[in-house]
Amino acid sequence: MDQAAHDRLRRMARTQPYYKRNAPHICSFFVKGECKRGEECPYRHEKPTDPDDPLSRQNIRDRYYGTNDPVAEKILNRAAAAPSLAPPADTTITTLYIGNLGPAGPNQVTEKDLNDYFYQFGDIRCLRVLTEKGCAFLEFTTRESAERAAERSFNKTFIKGRRLTIRWGEPQAKRAADNSTFVTPVPSVPSY
Repeated sequence: MDQAAHDRLRRMARTQPYYKRNAPHICSFFVKGECKRGEECPYRHEKPTDPDDPLSRQNIRDRYYGTNDPVAEKILNRAAAAPSLAPPADTTITTLYIGNLGPAGPNQVTEKDLNDYFYQFGDIRCLRVLTEKGCAFLEFTTRESAERAAERSFNKTFIKGRRLTIRWGEPQAKRAADNSTFVTPVPSVPSY
């Protein structure tokens, strides 16, 4: 959990009201030592609490033109640290696993919902929905379409209020090869 989320949780867990959010902003002229208003100044006359915080050194002109903007930098760093779904090394895989479709009922994500959403990424070869398991397998015609769908929908896709789980699917040939290593028991032979 990042520091900002930790601070938000700590503030939410307070037993007393949090009045600091209603306090006026710090007077930028006071910080520079140039405020001439004195007691009549509507802003707080105190130094920023953390001098190492880049937000304490921000400049409104920089924010306006987007240069040296600590707020934008903070948002971009958070986006860069977000997890991503790496494509598998096998380039023949064009199938995505889609989970968390929900139990059968009116709020379950249907085949039509999935088709309508994922068609924007490319042509769909096959869509198999397993309603009893609440998941689906979506196969695209090209690898580029599958990569585009995985990149743009991983941890970002909400359909009918459900956040869908997106993963790369395993090829059926590999799954069949893995299952063939296990010997099927013969009914007439006792097991040891």
